[in-house]
Amino acid sequence: MKIRLSDGEFLVKFARQVIEEYFGKERVKTVEDNAEILSKSMGVYVIFRVYPKGYIRGCAGYMEPIMNLERAIRELTIYAAVRDIRYNPIRSSELNAVIIEISLLSKPEIIEVESTDDYIDKIKIGRDGLIVERGRFRGIMLPQIPFEQKWGPKELLSLTCLKAGLEADAYIDGETKIYRFTADIFTETEPRGKVIRRIMK
Repeated sequence: MKIRLSDGEFLVKFARQVIEEYFGKERVKTVEDNAEILSKSMGVYVIFRVYPKGYIRGCAGYMEPIMNLERAIRELTIYAAVRDIRYNPIRSSELNAVIIEISLLSKPEIIEVESTDDYIDKIKIGRDGLIVERGRFRGIMLPQIPFEQKWGPKELLSLTCLKAGLEADAYIDGETKIYRFTADIFTETEPRGKVIRRIMK
């Protein structure tokens, strides 16, 4: 399902409202406008990036549609800002120096191949995110990451395997499952600025 720009714009602004109210010690209000998109359930990630360089400053997400977007974005926005242990917590004074990006995820589909060599031809950089699963191990890579890092499909496979806590070539093991998914990505062009849909070509 392709998400309308107006809905993506609303969700990014909603995330901005959530984090600014969090730092203002105010209770986050229930938003009535665009209630239809807020009531939908889908996988979603919230990313904070340093403006204008674009470096990730915090990230959190749910791969599965486990709750509606209103609740998910509230939780993930705060988690990405102040609880992502990979980064120092964002301070209130930094809100003018970060932009917010939201990725709305499609349902993952398993990549069926006759040979593991076929994975390379079935993965498109700039379109596909990956999930690697084997037993209790799982790694997720959003579509924009390999695009930004200029990885090829093989690098994406290997690095997603490593992210799952597996060997870099774990994708050649028949017990390893590889899924792909797409994302509608919306981002501020500057802090509190215009929201656009990210196109990766």
